[in-house]
Amino acid sequence: MSDPSKDFTPIQDEYDFFLSHSTVADADLDAYVERLRLFGLPAGPIRMLDFGCGPGSFTARFLERVGWRGDRLDLALVEPSSAYRRRAVERLAALTAGPVRAWGELPAESVRGLDLILSNHVLYYVPELEVALGRIFRTLGANGLFLTAIAGRDNALVDLWFRGFPLIGRPVPYQTAEVVEAALSRLGRPFERREVRYDVGFPDTEENRLKILRFLFGEHLAILPRAEILAAFDRYAVAGRIEMHTGNRQYYVRGGP
Repeated sequence: MSDPSKDFTPIQDEYDFFLSHSTVADADLDAYVERLRLFGLPAGPIRMLDFGCGPGSFTARFLERVGWRGDRLDLALVEPSSAYRRRAVERLAALTAGPVRAWGELPAESVRGLDLILSNHVLYYVPELEVALGRIFRTLGANGLFLTAIAGRDNALVDLWFRGFPLIGRPVPYQTAEVVEAALSRLGRPFERREVRYDVGFPDTEENRLKILRFLFGEHLAILPRAEILAAFDRYAVAGRIEMHTGNRQYYVRGGP
């Protein structure tokens, strides 16, 4: 298993632009917290893993929202970018009493019996998705819970992938919610699914359109036909702004054999 998270370092400014002009993080946090209220977490230490944590900013917001005491949390992280991994450990150390364990990839054998695994908008970038999910489920305790969010082809931003990559004769190189559902079914894992709605809105300038495109396409943007891919935003143009009302899906998978 490799690359469990896209390295956003080269496009950090564009990623930050997307986050600051989107309600996606708050929408996902609300849905995660609501689902966790229905889930019986252990009274003692909660063994949690964030798979693809990036620099730990979303993880920190998640932990602040759930409000677990530091002495109740046993936290582990998987993040392939060493720079992000260091930043995540530094950021999250104050939220748990014990040391934060962190790896570049999920250890094959040494991690077992986890109570909670979070993977927020990461599975797009996992090339061997079924293998990765199988390893995740092997680390999940019998009473554990896996939480993940990923958008499907009906998402406005994912739709830009499916409009852009064919312009250069390439298939979309990323996973979508539909692929995740198919993998869960092949693995025989029952799941719950929830639709989460959110908005993306920003002043309609060419540079702002390009910021979102650089976030979505990274190095591929340089070879995309500029006028055609910029025009893909036209359907969302309203009174000098781009307004996208879209959503993603959250999947909840319980542990078990």
